[in-house]
Amino acid sequence: MTRHTSPQPLLVTVALIAALAASTMGALPASAASAPGSYDSTVLADQPDIYWTMGNTGGGGAEPDLTGSGHTATYFKSPNATTLPNGDSAADFDGATQYLEAADSAELSPATNGVITIEAWMRPDALTFSHSNNGYVHWMGKGELDNHEYVSRMYSADNTVGRGNRISGYLFNASGGLGAGSYFQDAIVAGEWIHYVLVINYNAQSAQYPHGYTKIYRDGVLRDTDDLSISGTVIVPERGDAPFRVGTRDFKSFFDGAVGKVAFYDKELAPDRIAAHHQAMVQEPDTTAPVVNVALNPEAQDGANGWYAGPVQITATALDEVDSAPAIEISADGTTWVPFDGSQEFTDGRHVAFIRATDASGNRSDSVSTSFNVDSTSPDVAASASSSRRISLESSDGLSGIADVEYRIGAATAWTRYSEPFRVKNTTSTVTYRATDNAGNQTEAVLTLPPKGKPGSAPDQN
Repeated sequence: MTRHTSPQPLLVTVALIAALAASTMGALPASAASAPGSYDSTVLADQPDIYWTMGNTGGGGAEPDLTGSGHTATYFKSPNATTLPNGDSAADFDGATQYLEAADSAELSPATNGVITIEAWMRPDALTFSHSNNGYVHWMGKGELDNHEYVSRMYSADNTVGRGNRISGYLFNASGGLGAGSYFQDAIVAGEWIHYVLVINYNAQSAQYPHGYTKIYRDGVLRDTDDLSISGTVIVPERGDAPFRVGTRDFKSFFDGAVGKVAFYDKELAPDRIAAHHQAMVQEPDTTAPVVNVALNPEAQDGANGWYAGPVQITATALDEVDSAPAIEISADGTTWVPFDGSQEFTDGRHVAFIRATDASGNRSDSVSTSFNVDSTSPDVAASASSSRRISLESSDGLSGIADVEYRIGAATAWTRYSEPFRVKNTTSTVTYRATDNAGNQTEAVLTLPPKGKPGSAPDQN
């Protein structure tokens, strides 16, 4: 546990995402920031109470709150703009005079709900700070004399207590004194972005953490968890009225480096969401469209001449390197594109279907087409007999068409192909006939002949 004198809050989760990008690192295209699934979209999907991208240093001094809640912050001494790993802009502070300030509000205090998460990206441009206080700088925080709440701190490389470049976060009692907090102490490289997340949760009291806890994450990974107490003193969040600042906390020290994407949540942000935020920043922009696979069931035609003799199910899947569930659409038989739930059944008809998929980054696949014919309906066939026992057969089929019409006379077993009316003997009492369509569907019936001289009519068909 790290000890420090300063602010005090309630249950707070502070997630500060700081990604360190070496100055030689190639920036990702700026277009990635506005694409669906971009970093800002990922953060806003988790419903922060306040979200400053820190990308508006040239906007007349005002930094808007992207949540729409109206918590506009103000830049002082005109910090420059710099670039985050994904190509978005961030604020670059000179380590001497520049800072961002936002007026006190309930959303900025861990005392409001007993828990808060503060998230940001930070990039130290120096490892030894010229404007430090007691060997460290406060690069972000809320608190002043006798009005303390919390702070994000980085130690200078030349500090005398063995905490070279330690990065930490603390909660203080309002009166100050030692603070309870968590830290990581790694080999920091100047000019590289760090994803920093601090959680303060006064509400999550347990046998292991009887007074609640602080947690700190670096680059999406939990690094430290500590009880909200220090040397026997319990730290309890209290609402103060000091402003929140970035680049400094109370003007006793100034941060030489950049800060971007500062977000506040009135909850403890889940570890998987913290990791997702980090990934959304550092991953290469997704420019690859999903791959669509389409299958028919049955796979092979179960009718004749390339026809299906029963319903056909289209199934489709889409695979994407980044998006686990691309949106699939279908346009069937000339209709407009509609969402496709993975399968669709088609009955009688000649069908052409196009299927495509779009991932969360807006990449759309080429359309995959499939065509097939379904005829599950048997053809119509009818027989008639004249008084002279002249037999005529008529057939029709509205889909695949008639392939063949046949008959056999009396007890004969061999079928004869029908081409024109034919006569039967006076002793013939029945004529069996059938029609087959091009899909293989068949209708068979029997004509019962009356005694000679009395016209007959077609019987029931089988």
